[in-house]
Amino acid sequence: MSKLHKKIPVTEVKLGMYVTRLDREWLGTPFPFQGFYVQNDAEIQALSTTCKFIYINTERQDPIDDLKNAAPGARLDKQDCESAPGAKQPTTVKKQRPETVVRSKTVLDEIASPKSFFRRVSWLLTKKRKVPFKKEFRRATEVFETAQNTITNVMGTLRAGGQLDIGAVKQTVAPMIESVLRNPDAMACMVSMRKKDDYTYNHALATAVWALVFGRHLGLDHVDLKSLATGALLQDVGKTRIPTELLQKKGRLEADEFEEIKRHVEYGLQILKDSGNIDSSVETIVRTHHERHDGSGYPNGLSGNEIPVSGRIAGIIDTFNAMTAVRPYAAAMSPYSVMRNLLENADILFQAEIVERFIQVVGMFPTGTLVELNTGEVAIVMQQNPVRRLRPKVMLILDGEKEMRKKFPIIDLRELPADVTDPDAVWIDCGLDFGSFGIDPEMYYL
Repeated sequence: MSKLHKKIPVTEVKLGMYVTRLDREWLGTPFPFQGFYVQNDAEIQALSTTCKFIYINTERQDPIDDLKNAAPGARLDKQDCESAPGAKQPTTVKKQRPETVVRSKTVLDEIASPKSFFRRVSWLLTKKRKVPFKKEFRRATEVFETAQNTITNVMGTLRAGGQLDIGAVKQTVAPMIESVLRNPDAMACMVSMRKKDDYTYNHALATAVWALVFGRHLGLDHVDLKSLATGALLQDVGKTRIPTELLQKKGRLEADEFEEIKRHVEYGLQILKDSGNIDSSVETIVRTHHERHDGSGYPNGLSGNEIPVSGRIAGIIDTFNAMTAVRPYAAAMSPYSVMRNLLENADILFQAEIVERFIQVVGMFPTGTLVELNTGEVAIVMQQNPVRRLRPKVMLILDGEKEMRKKFPIIDLRELPADVTDPDAVWIDCGLDFGSFGIDPEMYYL
């Protein structure tokens, strides 16, 4: 076990410590995430009633003042992530859920009308068998690169004053659907690795891919998947009507600038109207993907069940993809930190059931992301374990001393000891930001 991980009794826990391991399995404890900073007395009390001892990372200790000023669940070395740089900053105290709010139906309850239910069951029974990751990754690479070229041309034409080529968009979506149905991890891995590319157009593609992965998890049929992916791909199409210098501004937006950014919804709807032959469900996504569960979104301040399910799904995917990407005005957050942020905002910004299901399908450490193990080794997540989300398959890249390995073995964490008392136990200590230690995950997949 790494020297950084120190075993201490719970009586010695202090604010600011980073807990990496408990003396029992995480499941069944009050702590939903593996690894967290102790931020208040309530968490110390919860630890004392749950465990006899814990493990802490001795190099990850936060100053108390910084903890008090940090957004809940966020890493202190990252900027707060917003849908736009001029958005309202998070407060230090989590909002209380209004007692008058009635919990919404589950995602499946709302999506499943009697007609679509039987259509989905028929679809699920005939879905294609999952193909091996390595085989599908090659095809996913070709699909993604073709889609990049197409969307760049489509958006370029729009920015030059032309009309939306909806036929080209539909041709782009079709092979993406087929790839995700064959193996969702392959296409998800592609979008995780392309964070270094142009944000404007890759954000649209990545949002569409995650929409397909999520929709597949929900059991949507081909028709609904196509509508969801098309809507996700075009939800920010209105930004082609906003000056490039405003979209790429690195500093904080002025109030009038943020109002102009918000108008991309209005511009997007007009672009769809001018193009003709647009599915109403696509229009719904463009109109509502910035609405939020508590009514704090825009353009209409919808809340709860007023927001269509497709808009709720698009909203959480848009936020996840934006927060994990490098943008002109903000550094990328690790997917793990973003998941914690989403959970903090369950039934505040996003419907709790959608948050839970999104975390189920994407995983705490999405395919293609970098992680550090308790051994000090650095690895790339290769494949999700849907039953145990903290125990995926990983490829080892750096050894415990952070030196490049000569070979890159793939290990399945669910097959290795997880008991903290076992000296051979291996687990993921934390997620790492894209590009950490100079590692480009794409190099190890090709």
